[in-house]
Order: sequence, then C-alpha cells, then structure tokens
Amino acid sequence: GEYRVAGPGTYDIPQWSPDSRYLAFIDKQAQTLVVYDSETKSSWEVTANVSSRHFSWTPNGDLTYLRYRPDLSGSSYPVILEMHQVGLHGENDRVIAQNLSDAGDFDWFMDGERVVILLSDPTSHTYFTDVYLLNTKMNTIELLIETQDIGLQTLSMLALSPDEKSILLYGNLEERGPSSAQMVTYDLETRTVRSRIIPSQVISPKNTPYLWPGILDSTAFDWVGGQRWFLTSVNTPGGECYNYALFFFDMSNLPNSFCIPTASGVFGYPAISTDLSKISYITADGPTLMHIMIGNVPPDLLHRLELPTSD
Repeated sequence: GEYRVAGPGTYDIPQWSPDSRYLAFIDKQAQTLVVYDSETKSSWEVTANVSSRHFSWTPNGDLTYLRYRPDLSGSSYPVILEMHQVGLHGENDRVIAQNLSDAGDFDWFMDGERVVILLSDPTSHTYFTDVYLLNTKMNTIELLIETQDIGLQTLSMLALSPDEKSILLYGNLEERGPSSAQMVTYDLETRTVRSRIIPSQVISPKNTPYLWPGILDSTAFDWVGGQRWFLTSVNTPGGECYNYALFFFDMSNLPNSFCIPTASGVFGYPAISTDLSKISYITADGPTLMHIMIGNVPPDLLHRLELPTSD
C-alpha cells in the first residue's frame, strides 16, 4: 500500500505527529519545513529558512525547528542557531531558545518545556557536542552528559526513552574500526551508563574485516510502541540485511533483533507512526532524486514485535 507524498527532490527527517495524522519533513533544496496530511492527501509549507540539522514535533502537536544565524556565527566556530516553535499551519512562529552553539538532535519531554539537545561549548573551537538540558520556559541551559564521560568522542543522534528516565545516544570513538560506532543508554536518575551496544556486533554479518555493518546517518532513530524496540536504518556488506535494511533492536534481548531488507535501492529515515498503522521513509534514485514514501505497517510485523494490531 505504499505511495509517494513528495519527490523527486532532496529531503530530511520525515517525522509523524503525535496523533499519527501528519508527516512533517524538511525540503533541503527550498530550506522549508513541509507538512503532509495523510487524511486529506494535501501538503503545505509551514515555514522557510529552516536548518536541516534537526526538527521535532512538540507533545501538543506544534513544530520546533532550528534556524542558522550567520550574523552571530564565527568562522569557522561557533555555528550559532536559534530554536523556533510554530503551529501546524505556520501560525505563531516564535523564537523559544537563542544562541545555541552547533545545535543538533533534540527531543522533547512530555511537559512541553524541557528539551534534551546536542550542543557544543562555544569556546571549545570544535564541532564536538555534549548533551544539554534546555528549559524553554525558564530560559536555562544545563550540561547533562559530557561525551567523553561515556567513552565516546562524538555524538550524532539521541532519543529520550518513553518513560523519560534514560537517553539512548549514538556516537563514535576516535579510532576507526567495527567497534567505533556505539549506542549508549544513559540513566538520567543515576547519571550512569546503563548499557552499551556495538551495532556491528549485532547486525548481520557480524565483525566483518572490511565494510563492517552499521547504522546509517539517515535514520529517524526512534522507539516503536514502547521501550522494547528501537528502529533504525542500516547498511551492511552482506548477509540477510544486505544492502539497506530496516533494523529493529530488541533492547530487552539483543539476540532477538532482526532486519527487513529493502527489495532494491537506497533508503533511509524510517519512521513508524505512534498508532503503529503507517511507516514512512525516503527512497533515492540519485543524489537529488529522493522520494518520501508512506506505506501501511503489516499486521505480521506487529505480531513479530508483539505489539497490538487493529485487526
């Protein structure tokens, strides 16, 4: 039941709204934030001059995005951005956080006030980021996790757990090799590392000497139906997951993790709607020939995930 909702073009980070009706994504060429209505099959531009680093839905269904501030940025450090919040149809666009240095991935707490976000120290003169707690109501920023303290050099993605007690982080060590990329679960209550996953040791084929399997940067990096399953997109040099695949990490039993390979071609940014009925992703025929697709989540996949189905 898949169908195209945008393309050809260049797109980033399609994400489902909390009510599972709307799919938002960034049109990189136009630098706009676009929303598609899965019920009316219509789409519209919400706002322009949007950074493709990240955006996110708020718990109440607004959109938050980053905007680059060249007038405040240095050459080449730091890169300064501000965070905006805007309504579904572009109404009430306002700045909710300023002077964010090298801002990247961020995720909202359910209170609609606090955000965990990747930021750099503006005095560090590097692009290396740490995890900060941003309170948009109190206008405060607090260092939460130093990347080096969890045994990594760089961080690229994060996701707050549904119970808001931990953060799943994805980053790399300085040295290259199959163990350089890691997923770390950080406990916010004890301020300690709860678990560490090396994707190349979980994704088939494991520990290949060259072109080891790994998570793609073009991934939604999000939980599915609770705190057991974590969905990413992966690329592998062989095996059952070759070449591009959906990968479901079973966070309660890693050996039970599994992949669903694509039939052909490049794809990324998979995301499953909150009601578990729809999946979206980006396919590509070339560097500027991307398409945003939506399909139905088959009941047999939900059965395998031991999640409720509508049938």
